[in-house]
Amino acid sequence: MENAKTANNLTGTRFAFIGSGVMAESMIAGLLREEIVSHEQIVAGHPRANRRDELAERYKIQAFERNADAVTGPRGRVFDRSSLHQTAAPLKRASRSRGHSDR
Repeated sequence: MENAKTANNLTGTRFAFIGSGVMAESMIAGLLREEIVSHEQIVAGHPRANRRDELAERYKIQAFERNADAVTGPRGRVFDRSSLHQTAAPLKRASRSRGHSDR
């Protein structure tokens, strides 16, 4: 199986999730499970320390209190609540095209 570093042109792209609730966590989990990106490419912003700690520990991602800290850096893609809905379907199709099933 190809890994996240060789499978697509997203290498070097940073994915920032703003307001990292249940939907963002689902997207993070799917991106990592399907090896679309690596955990080093994902960051999250959330105001509650316990939620940041939970995401950082579970997914080995960076989590920031301030959204501005999460979105800094080159080649970033920012996801908030409204953009998550628009992004979920294309990522699911991309995963299927790589031979992964809907789990």
